[in-house]
Amino acid sequence: MNKKKVKKYAIDLVFWIIGNFFYALAFNYFLTPNKISIGGVTGLAGIIHYLWAFIPAGAVTFVLNIPLFIAAWRKFGSGFIVNTVIAVAINALMLDIQPKFIPEFHGNIILATIFGGLCAGLGQGLILGRDATTGGMDIAGRLLRLKFEHLSLGTLELLMNTVVIVASAIVYRSVESMLYSILVVWLTGKAIDFVVYGANRSKMLLVVTTHGDEISREITSTTPRGVTKLPVQGGYTETKRELLICVIKRQEVARTRRMIMKFDENPFIVVADVSEVLGLGFKSHNDTL
Repeated sequence: MNKKKVKKYAIDLVFWIIGNFFYALAFNYFLTPNKISIGGVTGLAGIIHYLWAFIPAGAVTFVLNIPLFIAAWRKFGSGFIVNTVIAVAINALMLDIQPKFIPEFHGNIILATIFGGLCAGLGQGLILGRDATTGGMDIAGRLLRLKFEHLSLGTLELLMNTVVIVASAIVYRSVESMLYSILVVWLTGKAIDFVVYGANRSKMLLVVTTHGDEISREITSTTPRGVTKLPVQGGYTETKRELLICVIKRQEVARTRRMIMKFDENPFIVVADVSEVLGLGFKSHNDTL
């Protein structure tokens, strides 16, 4: 293993530790003391720990993941699973060690829900961003999708999380607990997107015009953005035009639209959200390593 790989693995390990710290903080400090489920396999472990307090939640989480590790190893190979095994092991240690040093939060339950969801999402986002997962539903969803190909991974994970949340509401005997848990899962997803993809999402402009040369020159000469030109033809009118593809920052949309309108009063413009852009003028490819 060369120095570059060693350095990358060391950085990955730091991110996994920090990520699991925040994920365990959400579970131990904010959610479990207020009988709110974090969802997933960890949420299932929380139910077991609630019913039998002498069984540590972290150990249960790791044990429940073992059959998933084996199945994923057989289906997807070792490359997918090794990092996740390490991340889940760290997660299990954090879940069981953290309560010895950090007291529980028994304040406002809405604050517990909000900060629990955000901490869980922050933690998972840091882990996912470094080529690992927290195991559980992510692996189970991938395995189930092999059998239920017509369902998306997100749908399968949502269904499994729903089962865990409903089970926790039954165990805690509280409908409010279920509602707060749903909010936690939603906040967690939003926080993961924020961490993995960033807050400053970009926009992609698709412009169909007969003034492609003028517009592309204006954009490339007055902004740091590039333009890709493709010849296109209308399906109904058979008119030959050009398709301009340009990725810009969200705050640049209005200005770029005005540039286009200077040369074409009636262009066809599509503005689409872009989660991540790698390359000149945006995030470096090295930032993902």
